[in-house]
Amino acid sequence: MKKIYFLGLGLTFLGLNSFAQDPTTAIVPTNSASDVTNVFSETYTPNSRFSSKAVNGSRASATDVYVGSNAILKMTYTTISDPNYSQSEWATNLVDASSKDYFHIDIYNPAAGGTTSSNIPLKLVDFGADGKNGSGFNTDNKEGTVFLTPPAPGTWRSYNIMMSDFGTNLNSQRNNLGAMLVTASSGSTLYFDNIYFSSSSTYNTLPLTLTSFTSKIGNNGADLTWTTASEENFNGFEVQRRSDNSEFSKTGFVAGGKSNYTFTDLSPINGNNYYRLKMIDNDGTFKYSDVKVVRYGLNDTKVDVSVYPNPVSDFTNISFNVAVSGESSISLSNIQGRVVKNVNSNVLAGTNTIKLNLSDIASGTYILTVSQNGKIIGTKKLVK
Repeated sequence: MKKIYFLGLGLTFLGLNSFAQDPTTAIVPTNSASDVTNVFSETYTPNSRFSSKAVNGSRASATDVYVGSNAILKMTYTTISDPNYSQSEWATNLVDASSKDYFHIDIYNPAAGGTTSSNIPLKLVDFGADGKNGSGFNTDNKEGTVFLTPPAPGTWRSYNIMMSDFGTNLNSQRNNLGAMLVTASSGSTLYFDNIYFSSSSTYNTLPLTLTSFTSKIGNNGADLTWTTASEENFNGFEVQRRSDNSEFSKTGFVAGGKSNYTFTDLSPINGNNYYRLKMIDNDGTFKYSDVKVVRYGLNDTKVDVSVYPNPVSDFTNISFNVAVSGESSISLSNIQGRVVKNVNSNVLAGTNTIKLNLSDIASGTYILTVSQNGKIIGTKKLVK
């Protein structure tokens, strides 16, 4: 049976571990079960709880504790004397998260004996085509790391992390995920629950409601407009942008304190510009908006694209007109801006119709983009 591992790493020794009091409450997640690929949560099935452990006792220990009948993973970090990771073994198949856009985890930081680090590094590792890890098997592994703000002492915090935040290395290969590594200060204890992958985010831990978010081509670039309600202890918005071939990065910041906001990207790229808002609370908690697309610099080449039927079941026809023969590319991006399908086809000058098989694509709303000779010539919204 293939295995998935949970690993913990302690930092430099800070002293003896204070007694950590187990949590008396647990979070109940609200994602639809049909949207979740579960790793460790009583709410969803199958629940892949530890059935065997292979923890190096000199570095860390892992056990299950319970709130009622709800199992929670307790990880206690001890002294680190070398860079190897402690590990606990899951008796479960590897996880295919290639179609999922979010990674979710709940973390409890006890009031006494919790981590004293300023952040919690969390790494996911894909074991590659061979599905194996360890000496001699790591050549095709891929990994990515995010840094989480720890929960306040004595509290739970839910983290809904976009898979794109783990970087291009992991996102180029994430259908054999087998390990999660979490770093905490030596001598501390953390608790983990509701570890799963999903296609959507239903959590809103921020004291803010985003009521609208729109994008369009303006006179000086790409104009973004959004409105909010119920701002409280809110910091502001980090505006992030990506292209078809890059990851999201910061392009600006807008301070909170209003209800109507505007931002102009003065240097959009020619082609698809994907924008999202990173909404940041004063304590560092953040949440992402949906992704909006501005297709910039395309007015001289834009053509009509027809999609029928639309909404789509398994197959649809893509019809478009081109001025010259050549290779065309049809790509399908989800609302988070990630390309989920790409098809290349040789077309002739005039009207062309291509039948597209979407039976392997999950239900949802997508942006279909038609390109020729490396240049975008048209787009269409598609619903499955």
